[in-house]
Amino acid sequence: MLVNDEKDIEQLNEFNEKYKTIEEILKRYFSDNDLRVLKMKCISGSKDGDNYMSVVKRIIVEYEAGGKLFQPLSLIVKRHIKDKARRELFRCDAAFKNEITAYCHVVPALKRFSNNNLPLPNHYFAGCDKEGEIIAMDDLAKEGLRMVDRLDGLDFEHSSIVMKELANFHGLSLAMKIIEPKTFSTAVQYIEEIVFIEDAAEFYSQQLDYSLNQAITSLSHESNEKGEFDSTVKILKKLKGPKLFNIMRNHVTNSEDKWNVIVHGDLWTNNIMFHYGKNGRVNYAKFVDLQTLRYSNLVCDILMVIFSSTKYKMRQQYLDELIDIYRNSLIDTLREHLKGSYSCELAELEEMYTTESIKQEIARRSLFGLGMSLWVLPAITFVANVKDIDSLLNSLNDSDKHDEIMAGMKSQEYHIRVREIMKEFKQRGYLNNIFIDV
Repeated sequence: MLVNDEKDIEQLNEFNEKYKTIEEILKRYFSDNDLRVLKMKCISGSKDGDNYMSVVKRIIVEYEAGGKLFQPLSLIVKRHIKDKARRELFRCDAAFKNEITAYCHVVPALKRFSNNNLPLPNHYFAGCDKEGEIIAMDDLAKEGLRMVDRLDGLDFEHSSIVMKELANFHGLSLAMKIIEPKTFSTAVQYIEEIVFIEDAAEFYSQQLDYSLNQAITSLSHESNEKGEFDSTVKILKKLKGPKLFNIMRNHVTNSEDKWNVIVHGDLWTNNIMFHYGKNGRVNYAKFVDLQTLRYSNLVCDILMVIFSSTKYKMRQQYLDELIDIYRNSLIDTLREHLKGSYSCELAELEEMYTTESIKQEIARRSLFGLGMSLWVLPAITFVANVKDIDSLLNSLNDSDKHDEIMAGMKSQEYHIRVREIMKEFKQRGYLNNIFIDV
């Protein structure tokens, strides 16, 4: 039901939004003070359990401007969750602030430099109003984009598109560092690390340790009848406590600048949407949720999406090809922007970023991929309803209760994914990196 009375909007549901708020956003975006919102519908913008760090709303708006009635516009609007304790626990304020900063300062710079060729949704507004922080952006679902089923994972076709889009996104940073170094440096200075910092270390280290314990339990009791994972479990136990978190923090903050770009920071199936053609083939992808956008090593994004969101058989068959696709797309982006006046710099980058050098960097920083994949695997594979998730989130300060709830939410797919990731890390020699100081 579309409504045009502000009092009616407030009575609809928890996803209400005042139509004056939306009207002001659209006036500002379209630079038209005469624009008027006529009708508006407010509903949930995400599935139950998909989002616990913000309230996501879908706002369908009918509006007029210049005496012309426009087709309904569908927006996605993000607000803070109401639960102040959970906001504080998950450092939601810092995350929301970082995403607003991204849309206000980083994305516009990249958008201008790339001639609007970014794998990101268009945004209408990011900032504050009387109700607090707010982000309004295009509703990608209404444009025909959708997520893959997280249990299915990304097949080769979807993974290829992600690698191409990701390489273009990363390549823009590398090119802009050369062509517009001051503008790029200014944009990067606005970004704040919100996870791998001292203030957040205790909380996130504890959460990562929960995930590591679950993986150790899974390997020990679900996948180790013949003792094939005995040595792997011993290595994982050496990563307990703050060890794995500190290794991951080192990978994020201690990287040669030649590898550093603006990275998404949280790239997995729930943060990627795909557009399909009439033939059912994937046309392109968009990345959403920029809360953990950071300036860091480009392979961090590759490691997270590959090991969290694809399956073992696909990686065994296509991982080398996917890295090759990423490298070729990265070079294509660099050639597009650096040809001509920057031919010497382009030649150096082409020599620097080879498929083999990217593989070596992935191997060197593979424990970051291990940590991130174990961290998000529960969200990808666990079978749960909203009450289960609420109970889980409320148990974060009680390790015994937390483990008990987690055990009840495990699916067979979780055990399979953990087993296959650890098998692959052992095969590729990545677990040896626990002894490497990056």
